Amino acid sequence: MAGTSSADPIVLSSDDNDDDEEECEVAKVVEGSKSSKTKTRLKDPSSSDSSTTAASVPAYKHPPQDVFPASASFRTALSELISSFENNETKKSHPVHRVVYCSTPSSVCIYDKYHKARKHLLLIPRPDKSPLGKLSSINDIIPSIHLQHLRSFHALGREIASAVSGSCTDDKSGKYPMLCGYHAVPSLTPLHLHIISSDFHSDCIKNKKHINSFTDASFFISPDFLERHVESAPSAGMRV
Repeated sequence: MAGTSSADPIVLSSDDNDDDEEECEVAKVVEGSKSSKTKTRLKDPSSSDSSTTAASVPAYKHPPQDVFPASASFRTALSELISSFENNETKKSHPVHRVVYCSTPSSVCIYDKYHKARKHLLLIPRPDKSPLGKLSSINDIIPSIHLQHLRSFHALGREIASAVSGSCTDDKSGKYPMLCGYHAVPSLTPLHLHIISSDFHSDCIKNKKHINSFTDASFFISPDFLERHVESAPSAGMRV
């Protein structure tokens, strides 16, 4: 990825009503001994600054729906939210920070307003910092331009999923595997990767379609499948 490396720090979101600097301690069980506490730390594979240190991921605290900013259109709600965040990124008291889980110079990870599980995030590439940020969906991917960026984006998504999986899990959610993927026909733009726990326990689940959209491989496209598909594209300049 142009101008990128493997040491891009993740910046934590700020929430005035919670502990801004909270670091979620994850128990690491060592066989034959007592468990010890380790801080979960992430690095974005899309950084140009190899001297920076990765930040600890925050505890997962899904905000209520009324905290999310209003949008002019449902379809463009994500674009508007990312724009608001970038315009107010240094203003830590701005309300938009309450719906952002974490961010990197190349991407922003937000809570899904209508979460379909106990843990549900959306990873979105920044429009002016990543070539993927200009795409509306996976159908706009051009293999010769986007494949390497896609791999780095997916690596970051997997790191976040791994961290969230052990991020202060409550007794009810248990250790449900985290899923990453794209909707084949998304209802929102721009391109965004779902990071979701497989419990599918949420008041936002209204019908079977909501669950199928994350469990049916024809509707929910995994990063691995997408990468293989892009790699096998017949033409370097052809959209997938």
